[in-house]
Amino acid sequence: MIAPTRLKIISGRFWRSAFAQDQPSLLAPAAAPHGRWHRDGQRALYLSATPEGCRIAIKTYQQMSDPERFIFPMWVENARVADLRDPDSRADLYTSLADIHAFWADHLAKGQTSPT
Repeated sequence: MIAPTRLKIISGRFWRSAFAQDQPSLLAPAAAPHGRWHRDGQRALYLSATPEGCRIAIKTYQQMSDPERFIFPMWVENARVADLRDPDSRADLYTSLADIHAFWADHLAKGQTSPT
């Protein structure tokens, strides 16, 4: 568990990509049972710091047959997050830069748990 003193408090505008029909549920947690930063039963809301970051984040998952995606601005206020750029925060969470940068979907495809 990360030391509470290492959590950063952030506020500001962030971005979320979604299909138009998903707009009413933008604040719903990630629906997939496993993702880069969550496991089954854990709530996660994936946001990007910029619209471009959002486009890059979803590029891997886009299919030609997908409906059009939109990038929606979201306002975040007083959220507590772990800054994994900080070595002490990574140590608290037993993770490394190599784990953070691993492509989680490759691990999942092999039946392995993502290191993130």
